[in-house]
Amino acid sequence: MLVSMNYKEIIQNADPDELKTFVLNYAETNEKFRTLIQCGLASSGNASQLKAFKNEINYIFARHGDNSGFIDYRSSSGFERDVDGFFAGTILPLLKNGQTETASGLLMHLIKKTGSLQIDDSDGCISGIMDEISEAWNTLLVQADKKQTAEYRKWFEVNIENDKIIDYIQDDLYRIYFENFTDEESLKSKISWLDGRIERTKKGEMYGSGWTNRFKLETDIKQKIGCMQKLNYSREEIFSLMSTYSEMPEICTLLVDDYCGQKEYDKAEKLLLHLKEKNAMYPGIICDADNALKKIYRESGQKEKYIQMLQHLLKTDRRNNWDQYLEYKSLFQPSEWQTALKEILALNLDSGLENRIYIEENMIDDLFRSVSAHHRKYHSLLELDAYEKYLYPEYDRQIADMYEECLSDEIKRVSNRGQYKELTGYLKKLHKYDSGKEKAASLKQQWMQEYKRRPALMEELGKLKF
Repeated sequence: MLVSMNYKEIIQNADPDELKTFVLNYAETNEKFRTLIQCGLASSGNASQLKAFKNEINYIFARHGDNSGFIDYRSSSGFERDVDGFFAGTILPLLKNGQTETASGLLMHLIKKTGSLQIDDSDGCISGIMDEISEAWNTLLVQADKKQTAEYRKWFEVNIENDKIIDYIQDDLYRIYFENFTDEESLKSKISWLDGRIERTKKGEMYGSGWTNRFKLETDIKQKIGCMQKLNYSREEIFSLMSTYSEMPEICTLLVDDYCGQKEYDKAEKLLLHLKEKNAMYPGIICDADNALKKIYRESGQKEKYIQMLQHLLKTDRRNNWDQYLEYKSLFQPSEWQTALKEILALNLDSGLENRIYIEENMIDDLFRSVSAHHRKYHSLLELDAYEKYLYPEYDRQIADMYEECLSDEIKRVSNRGQYKELTGYLKKLHKYDSGKEKAASLKQQWMQEYKRRPALMEELGKLKF
């Protein structure tokens, strides 16, 4: 029977005229099949085809938006699925068939539509769409000839600064632009374009005079340096540009790396000290500069400065203070360590770091004094939770007393079942302590009397088996 034949055999054995008639009739009734033919079999695009595809994009946006065009959270997933379908069914087949003009026109149209879209993007669908757009451009630019490449490059340069495109989409265009267009002519064009942006940004014409202006200027200068390096500019030319903007942290880092590579540590140190002076209001920049100085002192063998900077970073670099501590400890022999340890513990360190050091060095009495001091100020269950396992069993009675005080305070602040359940969990923990069994039972009875009008609390307390 015919239906049992493989579809390939059927097509190969079919009469050409009958097959053509069948395809024409099916294309009339099936839009997806019709689109597939347009994308996959047409040798080149045309204006009417591009217009029809753009209308499909417009329909997707209109279908999922309200009267004002806004796409709400409930509609965003369907919107993303339809855009994904358009990519799979139209743009990717166009690229596969080499129809770069039509594909690029659709990508440009989709970027502008997405760039001006109002959407509740809680699920990040715009990010997913821009990833697809980025991959499509990567494929398209491999196929583009020299003239097309220049046209696409110019389109990016214009639309990166298009006020009708929202800023985070502009950032995506900026990223795509610099990830691509890497031929010599494009790199030269990028430098020229960047020079114009840099001058306008310095005048405050692009982003005003605040932090954004500073960040964008620094980013453009870094990109220009990258282009100059790819075009094999001389070290002197690149160095001159970096020196002009050495008060910018990331540009300063490039210069410091260059100096250190030449073992000119004194120049690198001077540069970082100047950077700190000019950026005194930015703690993050100061901390990064201090870490760079620490590296310089270590590599150049300036041990005294190295140790002093490590001690300073123990107090200031809260992101990495434990790593700083381990690095500091590694500098000393076991016989020297107790003296060095006393020095850093006298530095008024962050209490979290200090407690961690006490645990590391098995200084349990000091840990207890620290936890007790914190308890007297805050009555924090979280603090007790963090350190009680290190203090038991030596301080069984004191821990039980602190838990009792914390729980007596906390019961006055809670108001829902989740919080009640958490507190009864602490009662169970308190009951495990030798000195806490009587306290836990007493608190349970007290709460059942005082808060008997809270049924959820009564249920949770009723689950306790003591």
